[in-house]
Amino acid sequence: GGCGLTAMVNSTVLDNTVAGAMTLNADCTAEGNIANTLTVSGANCIVKGNTINGAVTVAAAAKGTEMTGNTITGLVTVNSGENTITANDIRTSSEYAIDLKTGANNTVTDNTLYASEKVGDAAVKFTEGKDNLVQYNLPLSTELTVVVDDAIVGESSNINIKLVDAKGN
Repeated sequence: GGCGLTAMVNSTVLDNTVAGAMTLNADCTAEGNIANTLTVSGANCIVKGNTINGAVTVAAAAKGTEMTGNTITGLVTVNSGENTITANDIRTSSEYAIDLKTGANNTVTDNTLYASEKVGDAAVKFTEGKDNLVQYNLPLSTELTVVVDDAIVGESSNINIKLVDAKGN
């Protein structure tokens, strides 16, 4: 509900509070806004430092969108390619935080991602083989292995613990 905002081609949308949906056409920049939902309809948009209190849709025509430093509380659905989604905080009750539906050559890195049961890289749905880069999204998954060799009850034992994060460190 509420009033929406549609930015025409080659517009800058700066520091607005939108009670409804915000829509960006081609070559737009949106920075410092608050909106209930966001639709990026045209190519080559920059979406930076916004708060979106619901879903974000990147349309099929919206190639080359850059999303950086946004706070989003809904599913981000991407229907195009060559987009960069980095350094965002995305939290949703959906199965995934980001769904790369049809596009190729998308980059999704260094975000904080929480979905209903998945976090980090696992919260991004994408098809293998389309050259989408999905890595270093937080929280990083870790693997903890504890090995106790020759343990005897009541005696001292050596315990080796190995912790490996998603980067292999």
